[in-house]
Amino acid sequence: MMDLVFDVDIYVLQTLYALRDLAATHLFIVVSEFGSSVTIFGLMVVVGLWLVVRKRVADAAGLAIAVCGSGATVLVLKYLVSRARPDIMYQAYTEGPFYSFPSAHATLSMALYGYLAYLLMQTEPILRRRILIILLPMLALLVAFSRLYLGVHYLSDVVGGIAIGLVFNWIGTQVRLRLLK
Repeated sequence: MMDLVFDVDIYVLQTLYALRDLAATHLFIVVSEFGSSVTIFGLMVVVGLWLVVRKRVADAAGLAIAVCGSGATVLVLKYLVSRARPDIMYQAYTEGPFYSFPSAHATLSMALYGYLAYLLMQTEPILRRRILIILLPMLALLVAFSRLYLGVHYLSDVVGGIAIGLVFNWIGTQVRLRLLK
């Protein structure tokens, strides 16, 4: 089974490398920044403070659990798995010294933007709700894809990251709902 995963990882890596062009590379570098730790945690703090000021403490707590919990899980798994990043020849730019699995960008994006979509679905009018439920998770998926396109992660890194982000979204929503009772 692991051989199949590795084969698919290499196939996707090589295919996207062969299709890469300069304009798309620049675009996906920008998209990737929407999933950087600085961006994600910065947005989490700003939104969290805004929620607290609005006396929406349960919403802020769920947000903190979703983002911080997923971030902590990524750090632990990176060191436990210790998977090397794709070879430097595939990377559109040199990524930091951290390990590859799971993708922190994919995880944190899904945790933040997914949880924000959930919150907005609870409070916004129906038309905005439909738009936001598509746009925010779409941003998270674009960030995840950017990591593949830029050659700094394997497909399994990104899929694992998305899964972790979704799990912590669920945990964050459960914390929110319990605090609202």
